Amino acid sequence: ADAALGADLFKILTEDAADTVFSPASVASALRIALCGARGQTAAELARVLHLDDDPKPQDAAAAGLRLTLTPGGGSATFRAPNTVWIQSGLPVSAAFEARLHDAVTLAAADFRAAPEAARTEINRLIASQTEGKISGLLPSGTITALTRLVLASAVYLKAAWTEPFPERATADAPFYPDGRDQPALTVPMMHGTASRAYL
Repeated sequence: ADAALGADLFKILTEDAADTVFSPASVASALRIALCGARGQTAAELARVLHLDDDPKPQDAAAAGLRLTLTPGGGSATFRAPNTVWIQSGLPVSAAFEARLHDAVTLAAADFRAAPEAARTEINRLIASQTEGKISGLLPSGTITALTRLVLASAVYLKAAWTEPFPERATADAPFYPDGRDQPALTVPMMHGTASRAYL
C-alpha cells in the first residue's frame, strides 16, 4: 500500500517539477491519522488513496501502519518518525479515535483560537527538536490562524552511515546547479566514489 501511494504521489508531484524530493512515509502517516478519525465518504476516500480500501477494517489497518513507523532502526542508525496531532484546547476527542491512536500518535492541546502564532512556534520547535534541527520551519508564518482547530504533524529523521562510505579525502568543493546549468551555481562539498551500483 505504501509503495502504491508513493507511486501515486510521485506522478502528481513531478507533473510540473522534475526535481522533487518528498517523503511518502510522512504523507501516509498524516493521511492514516486522518483515516483513524474519519467516517462515511471521507473514510472511504482516504482508504482508497491509501490503498486500504480492500481491507475490511481500514481504520485499524491505518493504525497498524502508524505503529510500524515506531520500529527503531538497527545498529548505529537513528530513525525517528514521530506523529503529533495538535487539537484546539477544549475540543472533545472521540474515545474511539484516541484508542485507535494509542501508543502510535501523541495528542497535544494548543490554543489556536487565542494564540495561533505561539501554537505555530511550538509545533515548529517540537519538529526541529525531533529532527535535530534539520527541519526548523515546517509551518511558515500565516499557516496557523485563529480558525485552525487541528494540525497533523509528521516528520521523518534518519541518520545512518553509508554501507560503503565515501572516502573523506575524495570530498572536495565543486559547483552544484540546483536550478539547472543556466542558473547560478552553489559551491558545495561533493562526495566522490567509484563502484558498481544498482539503480531503479
